Amino acid sequence: MIVESEPVSALDVSVQAQVVNLQRELGLAVLFIAPDLAVVRYISDRVAVMDLGRLMEVAPNDSLYERPPPYTMALLSAAPNPAPDAPSPMNPLSGLRLPHPLSVRATRLREAGGTGVAGSGACPFGSVHPG
Repeated sequence: MIVESEPVSALDVSVQAQVVNLQRELGLAVLFIAPDLAVVRYISDRVAVMDLGRLMEVAPNDSLYERPPPYTMALLSAAPNPAPDAPSPMNPLSGLRLPHPLSVRATRLREAGGTGVAGSGACPFGSVHPG
């Protein structure tokens, strides 16, 4: 039996999947300790839920997630569950996009007739005088 404490928590999601799949393929007996309930659900046959070192609930994987006991229900409801259509660089929100901060500054400088050179008097962000 192998004891693993958070073996995939610092890994990229694709690497996590590779590690977990390899473990499943090898059919190893593993005590898998992790806070990520989605990974625990995927890899486990039986789950023990702990709180501050105390065993709270133990159940077969299917029943624990389909009919969670009270403490597990609280954990599951607190876990982030991103929507499948959540915005990302590949799926940006439609509508108004915020301008880049540097383009906002350049626009303000142009409107004020400034050069952006400190001490020119036209810079809307004030001037800097050595002194």
